[in-house]
Amino acid sequence: MYNSLREVDKPWAKRVCLRLVRVGVGEKDTRQRQPKELLLAMGGPEASPNEQQRQTRQVIADVIQALVAGRLLVGDGDYVDLAHEALLDGWVRFAAWRQEDRDLRRLEQRMGDEYESWKSVKETDEKDENEYLLKGGLLAEVREQWEALSKRLAESRPALMKYFVDSDRKEKETVVMLQRALANADMQAESLRVHDTLLNNPAQTVESTLSAVALIGKSQQIFQGEVVVPAQDALHFACSRIRECLRLEGYIGSTSVAFSPQGDRIVSGNGDTTLQLWDLEGNAIGPPFEGHSGSVKAVAFSPQGDCIVSGSADRTLRLWDLERNAIGLPFEGHSGSVEAVAFSPQGDCIVSGSADRTLRLWNLEGHAVGSPFKGHSGFVQSVAFSPQGDCIVSGSNDGMLLWDLEGNAVGSPRSTVTATRFGRWRLARREITLCQVVWTLRYGCGIWNARWLDCRSKVIANWYCRWRSARRETVLFRLAVMTQYGCGT
Repeated sequence: MYNSLREVDKPWAKRVCLRLVRVGVGEKDTRQRQPKELLLAMGGPEASPNEQQRQTRQVIADVIQALVAGRLLVGDGDYVDLAHEALLDGWVRFAAWRQEDRDLRRLEQRMGDEYESWKSVKETDEKDENEYLLKGGLLAEVREQWEALSKRLAESRPALMKYFVDSDRKEKETVVMLQRALANADMQAESLRVHDTLLNNPAQTVESTLSAVALIGKSQQIFQGEVVVPAQDALHFACSRIRECLRLEGYIGSTSVAFSPQGDRIVSGNGDTTLQLWDLEGNAIGPPFEGHSGSVKAVAFSPQGDCIVSGSADRTLRLWDLERNAIGLPFEGHSGSVEAVAFSPQGDCIVSGSADRTLRLWNLEGHAVGSPFKGHSGFVQSVAFSPQGDCIVSGSNDGMLLWDLEGNAVGSPRSTVTATRFGRWRLARREITLCQVVWTLRYGCGIWNARWLDCRSKVIANWYCRWRSARRETVLFRLAVMTQYGCGT
């Protein structure tokens, strides 16, 4: 019977017969009748506008009719079945066909069973339809064999392909949801640890606050920019617990302060014309330093930490040892109050900035080195040496100026400057000296804008920080610390 079919009919005869077999475990197969339309659909949908698909459906219909006439199949109009169970083993050619792609056909069969269950549930209760999508081991098997399986399904069972796509999408959504839930639970635990540490170990307030800040970054990384509630809660609680570590009391109107290089002492310049040394417990070390006749506007330790320089409203600078003894005579030369002082990195000279709009360079004997540095039109409020000690930066109401040690200004003043500090930056495999300039737009409530420049006044990077005054509801709005960026530090 099979040999009498046309060559174009034989492949379809094979596919029709195999579709009427339910693949069993091992070698045990059974008959499985199918709707005739399902067999015809292997050639294309019933109302297909495609002429080739319509012709293929007709070929399949002719094959079914021929096999029924040859008593290999039986049909009752809507369904088609094998004529007898004996064909499974008695027809040698058919037995050989059944061994081909056996595992793949069984997988398609299992997938089809799940699809039929899903379809019947969907028709009665849409709420539970997701429960009958592919999942677990079966879905994993289908994924693994999808390249080969999709070729079989694309022609005959496109609905099964969509069923797999929906199942795959739903499981991925479920996995993401579970991952978010686990991550959220993990962050909740970390948030509780921050709370516990802040409540029970105030000495670790800084570490806990940094942990809370890190939790914000972790949340943004895991949740695609979203800051989840546990992270918000940890940071909010940390900010609410920030308190001053220690108040150094005893002097009113301290106008300037500085740490010793060793970090074990603090010096303050006071409005009562004195200086005072402090330990880190807030205890005054000995009596005050006396010698100025005006309020002390600026103080700085030497790089070795063995002496202190002070600048005063009495228009002088003074050098002191740590026993409160003035070293030499006052440094005289400014015609206005001394607003800022700084030691060179080598500790062999001092620069000062004054309300007379000039800077002056001094040796440690109190002699001015060269002429005043002129270029500012406002009070010089801040000064700093470069790390190599080969140039100086100054800040004034009229902006910033860079100077060489001969008093020559590099460029023109830039913006309004209230503080300056030098730093270093590694860029393009070489280390260059940078100046950090801080503009204060408003006191108490405003924007802190730090701009990194090289000694040619070329902008390398910007750093912004917003804050609100202590009287406002939010003490700290945002704090950004630039530790490592790109190829620099």
